[in-house]
Amino acid sequence: MCFTNKSCYKSCNDNFWKDKIKYDFNISVDIVPENINKWIFLYNQIKKVSYIIDKPIQMLHLDFKVTDDILYYIGYIFTSSDIDFIYTGEDYDTITKQFIRITYKNDLIDVQYTEVGKNDYYTINTKIEKNTLMDILIILFYYFPETK
Repeated sequence: MCFTNKSCYKSCNDNFWKDKIKYDFNISVDIVPENINKWIFLYNQIKKVSYIIDKPIQMLHLDFKVTDDILYYIGYIFTSSDIDFIYTGEDYDTITKQFIRITYKNDLIDVQYTEVGKNDYYTINTKIEKNTLMDILIILFYYFPETK
């Protein structure tokens, strides 16, 4: 409707999408897309995350392109010493693979972020709440849509 009707188009602003996301998924997001297409993309990524979160799976493994700066977007879940450990590893090694392994059962969620280098691997772990998991997955699927 945002593209086919002029009055709907005027209504399809940031507030509309924030309210729709809040109504449909009962969450608030900090991401503010710059146009309607990106709002629709964000909405669809949240729908995908909601589906993943509601499934009774116990492990989720996400691979990334090595050039992506994943820690910049999700670093808030780790301690600063954990992040320093990873960045130190990056300084001394060539990273060939990055991935996140998320294990959860009910509300107990363990996140393991790993970078594999040519000479070694660098892993940090943390425990998070379900809401934080949803935030992380939304960020990952929005900013890194090629995540698999």
